[in-house]
Amino acid sequence: MRFPFCLCLVCLLAACASPFVREGGGPRPAGRDYPFQLEARFSVTNESERYSGKLSWRHAEAADELRIMSPFGQVVAEIEVRPGRAALLAADRQRHEAGDAQTLTRQVLGYPLPIERLAGWVLAQPAPSATVARDALGRPLRIVESDWQVEYDYSGAAPDALPERLRVSRVGGPELLLRIEEWTTGEQPLD
Repeated sequence: MRFPFCLCLVCLLAACASPFVREGGGPRPAGRDYPFQLEARFSVTNESERYSGKLSWRHAEAADELRIMSPFGQVVAEIEVRPGRAALLAADRQRHEAGDAQTLTRQVLGYPLPIERLAGWVLAQPAPSATVARDALGRPLRIVESDWQVEYDYSGAAPDALPERLRVSRVGGPELLLRIEEWTTGEQPLD
């Protein structure tokens, strides 16, 4: 059960970002769901256990494809989320399916996680109901949504720069750190 916990948590959270190549320039309108693809390294800590590895994520308006790998690049799990379907395929070829990502995490972990917020958190786009602390340029430094907290660091000085680092945590729960090594945006149809 520990390993699926790590896999689903990585799908939920996003953490450290670096170079972001965005087409068109200019500020990102709030609430817009940008298609993107990223390659990242992550670390998940829960109680006394720590997991690390690599993450490859393709996000489109209505679909996500994630590949979770060991630190050495061996595929550990593949996750696909589409309208009406979420599936996790583990390295041992065991498959878990559900009608949505929250139900999938409930099946695998025993409780639901707010997977639908992950793309917004990666893009530093808080939900309308979130509590947000901002820097002098108006960028989110900390977002609190329900019992989740997302903290940001930025490498660029532009008001529309995306985060360089994110730390996502839950009171009494897990913490995720992610460093994005390659990040691009634009329409990229998912298979």
